[in-house]
Amino acid sequence: MAYERNGVKVTAIAVDHGPVKCLGYRIDAGGRSVVFSGDDRASENLVARSQHVDVLVHDMSGFTAEQLAEDSAAGRVRRAAAQLLATPEQAGDVFTRSHCRLAVLSRYTHEAAMIERVRGVYRGPLEPAEDMTRIDIGEQLTIARK
Repeated sequence: MAYERNGVKVTAIAVDHGPVKCLGYRIDAGGRSVVFSGDDRASENLVARSQHVDVLVHDMSGFTAEQLAEDSAAGRVRRAAAQLLATPEQAGDVFTRSHCRLAVLSRYTHEAAMIERVRGVYRGPLEPAEDMTRIDIGEQLTIARK
């Protein structure tokens, strides 16, 4: 556990980011829960600690085969990132196996093809992370975008 005070509990979760140590975080308060994956390739530890959360925010790399094959600095960076972050399919699998109420994708290209790849594995509620989005968590989940 990382923090607990006034009914708010924050738990650190070791995740898989290859050789780089990385943490995700689970926040529990008022009978509700949110997990932020941090930089994760789709770790079993994250899935185990994300069971039935209200909101699960997970990153993904999401590059096309052509982008990964580019013989350029950008191609090399993409190949390195692909080794450290979840693919769209892996992110979808994490969402499916966690049984979250709402899945939120972070750190990806916002290309429709990447969402389709996640959708090939995960059929539940899915939202793209966008700056200044607010998610109200109660009996209903309400999403407000600025």
